[in-house]
Amino acid sequence: MTFYWLNTPKSMIKKIAVFILFFTCLSFTFTNNFKELVLQKLEAYTNDFPEKIYVQTDKPYYTIGDDIWYAAYLVNGINHTKSGKSNIIYVEIINDKDSIVSQKNSMQMTLALLEISK
Repeated sequence: MTFYWLNTPKSMIKKIAVFILFFTCLSFTFTNNFKELVLQKLEAYTNDFPEKIYVQTDKPYYTIGDDIWYAAYLVNGINHTKSGKSNIIYVEIINDKDSIVSQKNSMQMTLALLEISK
């Protein structure tokens, strides 16, 4: 069994080695640019953070005429601390036909009451 690379002239092996070395160095250049790009995106994401709303209700199921007591918390989506970005939470109760039954605007971190009606 003979190996092709053993039969090639030494100058050809040197050219192949230089070619591989060149592309290896070039790949590290792309990696550094990629690293910088990822760091820029992460910094932009943390500066313009998403918000999350957590809603806590007094019971899991309601019928017509029941009062819905809920507490709503608007938090920073990254570290889950109180968000100062928005102050109003819009709450809508939607029935099984996708119609809005009730609407309420709440300030963040407050306890509120909604009533389900026909």
